[in-house]
Amino acid sequence: MGNLALTLTSLMLLWSLCYSLRESGSESLPEASCPHDDSLVLPSGKTYSAADDYRTYSGAQEECRRRGGIVAIPRDEEENRDLVFLKNCVSSGDQFWLGIMVTAGVWKDGRGTALGSFTSWAPWEPDDDIRGYNCSHIVFGDKVGERRDNWADAHCLSHFRYVCEIEDGKTHYI
Repeated sequence: MGNLALTLTSLMLLWSLCYSLRESGSESLPEASCPHDDSLVLPSGKTYSAADDYRTYSGAQEECRRRGGIVAIPRDEEENRDLVFLKNCVSSGDQFWLGIMVTAGVWKDGRGTALGSFTSWAPWEPDDDIRGYNCSHIVFGDKVGERRDNWADAHCLSHFRYVCEIEDGKTHYI
């Protein structure tokens, strides 16, 4: 009977914790699972490495090139989940550049490659190329609603945080 009571108590505590997390809107993993060095090595060998400063889009691309990469652009759902996870580990309250900008009506990455079929645009995005919103970012992770952690266009001279994507898994500094 003592083991049954202990098991029931444990289950009630676990249920209470899960209910509290659900009610608080927390859908992310616990802080303890976030990387300590603000970097993630993906199964593909690509590394996402978060910078700790705010830059314009071109300033972020310049710094990522100095490190041997480009501003991160996920190519599929799994990479997008990894990028959003890292971004929210670093700061869910900040917007982060996404490594694509529109040129002649085509969204391209920092190497000039057209965006493939995968996207994660927030509802009604992209929507402001007329006002010069030719760059893109990931919406705040602590924002409530369906825009949260999805993509939106932005003015390229805005100052956001960013994550560099390095293809070979090694960070290079010049």
